[in-house]
Amino acid sequence: MRLIPPAILLLLLVCPSIAQAQTADALYQQAIGDIAQQDWQEASWLLEEVLQLNPHHQGAKLDLMLAYCQLEDYTRAAVLQRQLQALPVLPQAISDLIRQKTEQGCREKTLWQGQIQSWVASDSNLDQGSSKRWLEISLPDGVFNLEVDPNSLPQAGYLAGLEIQAIATPPGGQQWALHAGAVQSWPQSSQTMRWFGGFWQPQARSDWGVGLQQFWLQNEAYQSSALLEYRGLPTLAGAQSLLRLRAQMVDIAPRYQSLHSEWRVQHIQKWRGLWLDNRAALAFELAPQRPGGNQFSGELSSRLIYPQGAHQLEFQLRARVMEDREGYSPLLEYNQKRQSLQSNLGLAYQWQSPWASKLRLEYQYQEQNDSLPLFSWQKQLISLSFKQDF
Repeated sequence: MRLIPPAILLLLLVCPSIAQAQTADALYQQAIGDIAQQDWQEASWLLEEVLQLNPHHQGAKLDLMLAYCQLEDYTRAAVLQRQLQALPVLPQAISDLIRQKTEQGCREKTLWQGQIQSWVASDSNLDQGSSKRWLEISLPDGVFNLEVDPNSLPQAGYLAGLEIQAIATPPGGQQWALHAGAVQSWPQSSQTMRWFGGFWQPQARSDWGVGLQQFWLQNEAYQSSALLEYRGLPTLAGAQSLLRLRAQMVDIAPRYQSLHSEWRVQHIQKWRGLWLDNRAALAFELAPQRPGGNQFSGELSSRLIYPQGAHQLEFQLRARVMEDREGYSPLLEYNQKRQSLQSNLGLAYQWQSPWASKLRLEYQYQEQNDSLPLFSWQKQLISLSFKQDF
């Protein structure tokens, strides 16, 4: 067996490193161009790629620290600052620049973010009333037609809502998020729903976090839940995964407790100026006391986004399948199991202003086909929403 000559072996080892270094240098030059145009977000993404290819590129570390300062990501800026200051030899110009940026406020401190969102909507079937006026009931004596109670038929109405969110990232990197909101419907149902919740992560980009949430319907507690999320699953063909576990209590009749487990996958890709956001989910709800018992569900959705400067057009399709493991009620269709298919078609236009606000006009058509016809419905929803970031 012939051995590979040492010169060729050395060449095989060095060539990939040379190609990698050339790629890193090319990305670095692109990042320098973005910095010159004050595009700090794009520059940060490119510089992160440079450091993945060449972790010892000190120029990229310095520029990335400056980019993080501009983006007010002080936690990650401080990490790079400590890495640079730990170098055996630090050029005086770099040392002076680090000290200058620190004095100007690029240092770890509590970072606050906020958001206010409000919306109004017109709903053609506010109570998700039955689309059937007559139901066929099969009895041993034959088939009978039963008229649906008028209170179970669709009721059109309007919705108005408001939600406030606040996120705090104190020194150390942990993150706290709080949100509170309310929605009012009128004229027929005239109900108010309010909610309040919080979410905590040990780090702003941590793989896991925990949360609590409480809903009120009118002035009575409606639903409370505790949430655990984990995002540290490996990517599969570029798709990001999320595991979610939620324990909840429903506080209005019929009262029950449940444990909801869910696996979600998201894949985002860009093609000729269009963005495609595909998502899938599988879930199981353990709820022996719930009408219908435990439930399996699956969901697929696809959103096509066409951004054009400050304007954005969206088209969305979504389908969700649900199946109960037990009969719903002995009084309905011989206590058969419920199987439902929900489908949703959406169109939206969004405008983003220079002041970090968004105005969104959206149309949705939704329907549910249920094995129990009483629970089949259709609706159309037109909404106008406003969102402001701080």
